[in-house]
Amino acid sequence: MKIRINQVIFTIIIVFLIVSVSCEKEKKFPDGRFIGTWVSVDKRDSLIFISDDILMRPAADGIKHTYIYNYTNDSITLQYKGPYLILVEPSTHSYFLSGDNLEIDFTNGGYGFDRDVIDFKRE
Repeated sequence: MKIRINQVIFTIIIVFLIVSVSCEKEKKFPDGRFIGTWVSVDKRDSLIFISDDILMRPAADGIKHTYIYNYTNDSITLQYKGPYLILVEPSTHSYFLSGDNLEIDFTNGGYGFDRDVIDFKRE
């Protein structure tokens, strides 16, 4: 009987480990890859990544709007947290980063951004 209980406990632990590993979300990479100022190549737009989770976006109204963000190897999620104090759902966008070139696909919408693919160059 004792051996059977140990087998059941062992089986439960193995199943739990398999499920928890297979359900793991894609890892986030707080590695500073975006930190710095990025200026749009073809629009009047810029992004200032000040940390691995906060970016500022200067607007035509002279206000620097704040966004919080997180990212994985192929997507970035932005949420507006600026001075207008409005609740905006986060939006996730694919991106491509190569050296000092950054392309973010906003075609699915994102608060304050044109529905377009925007190319940025690091200053």
